Amino acid sequence: MSSLLRGFILKQLGIQEIIDDTLRDLAGADPEIIKLLMPKRYAPVDSKQELLNLAKQLGINAEIKDSKEPIDEVRRATAISSNVTPLNIENPLDVLWQIAMHFKGDINANNKNS
Repeated sequence: MSSLLRGFILKQLGIQEIIDDTLRDLAGADPEIIKLLMPKRYAPVDSKQELLNLAKQLGINAEIKDSKEPIDEVRRATAISSNVTPLNIENPLDVLWQIAMHFKGDINANNKNS
């Protein structure tokens, strides 16, 4: 849509006047309020590096190789909405299983106290 047509539509609907009034009100506003209103984009977190850091902290020696397979669109959308890069490695279940086994602990230890 051209900017001329967009401007005409905004003016006809009265939206342009609302935007102008809001901008005039914000011109003298506290900078902290403006920071709250203006969205700030943060760089996405590298999910592969986060997984490596977690495995290293837990003492897990996991081999993580990049995969050449395309990333599922649902996984990609989930990663983007979570502000992380999509995790595309060859053996994700093996690595996650090793992490889960680290947290497994003794299942019967909780039942002994009951």
